[in-house]
Amino acid sequence: MPEVFTPEVEAQIAEPMLDRSALGQVRTPWHVWLAVAVAFALRYGWVVLAHKYRFTLANHYDFGEEMGAVARSLVTGHGFSSPFPEWSGPTTWVAPGFPLLIAAVFKIFGLYSTASALVMLALNSAFSALTCVPIYLLGRELTTRRVSLYSTWLWALVPQFMVWAIDWIWDAALTGLVLTTFVLIAIRMGRSATRKQWIAFGIAWGLAALLNPTQLSVLPFMLCYIAWNAHRRREPWIGRFALCCLLFALVVTPWLARNYRAFGRFVFIRGNFWAEMRFGNSIWGDGLEMKITHPEVNQFERNQYLTLGEQGYFAWKKHDTLEFVHEYPKFFAELCLRRVLLFWWDFGDYYGILDDTLLTIGRRIFSTVALVGMIWLFVKRRQGAFVVASVLCVFPAVFYLTYPPERYRHVLEPLLVICAVFAVSQVREFQKLFPAD
Repeated sequence: MPEVFTPEVEAQIAEPMLDRSALGQVRTPWHVWLAVAVAFALRYGWVVLAHKYRFTLANHYDFGEEMGAVARSLVTGHGFSSPFPEWSGPTTWVAPGFPLLIAAVFKIFGLYSTASALVMLALNSAFSALTCVPIYLLGRELTTRRVSLYSTWLWALVPQFMVWAIDWIWDAALTGLVLTTFVLIAIRMGRSATRKQWIAFGIAWGLAALLNPTQLSVLPFMLCYIAWNAHRRREPWIGRFALCCLLFALVVTPWLARNYRAFGRFVFIRGNFWAEMRFGNSIWGDGLEMKITHPEVNQFERNQYLTLGEQGYFAWKKHDTLEFVHEYPKFFAELCLRRVLLFWWDFGDYYGILDDTLLTIGRRIFSTVALVGMIWLFVKRRQGAFVVASVLCVFPAVFYLTYPPERYRHVLEPLLVICAVFAVSQVREFQKLFPAD
């Protein structure tokens, strides 16, 4: 990681603005790939040393929970169904992308086998480690080379950023890699966007939606950013914009058709929004997920799910949720505000290996500094600041309504690392705002 800088290189690093026309040609340097290798070694090394691949529940439900259960259904010939241990028919409880990946691993390495656990955690570790690459390149787009390097190595080395890759088989690490890459692509397309890039962007977003549709909340902002900059450059963009949207629709339509065929009605990629909202909202709620009301642990809820069917269960949860919001609008607003604070400064469902007061304070400081850095990107008029801010502000919105799992906050942490390091690098600039007497 240490590097010897000549005065000329030092001056280049300190330069606040780079030649953006040349930046698109920047290649990923060798020390970033070194960071990727170190990050993977640390993550997967801990998986092996701490036996993270040992899942203990008799019904294997702790192996990916709903995603693992759906993958089991796929491998055993029941189709995309049954998000809980019992066979219960077609499901939209989870998006198809990650269960299909788990199912492929099950098919090759065995259903709920130790080998499958090792492979899935290796993939998670690889997704998390590879995030070093878009962090570095995005840092170069937004800030300086030094900020990019420090951000990359912080991601590689800090244990907080490893937890969701090694503790749980879920899509958090992969979604974080994908979303960070899309931020990078959107900023680059804001400088110059060819017809082929628009086409690839639409197809890629369709695939990303099938992985985790929550990401779609930021797609309109990215598209508007790219289109507005194309308009300013007087480039043709209306037809390309329409083609991008059409290709996105074509990618997701087969899954929507599957849902219509399975349930006899339109159901979007993932259909459990009202259930998730109910799990976080009740008169005895505190803003977090009320785990005791989830079918995975509550037998009454599980029986209701099996009896009503999935769509009937979702309709029941929708009725209960809307009734709660209607009867207790002020308390619901208080819960939403509390969830904002929980998402950014409390992290109430943290499952890390070390969760004490000092660590909690450190995470809160990190969030605060990162948000300051996001604002400072605007103050310094860095190209792409709008894209970063839109992701950080819009992506969490659905969790303010439901409940704030830290695994989805983890998706934003690559951006937060860059913003935090940028804020620290600008300390002298901040000091100018408060001159000494």
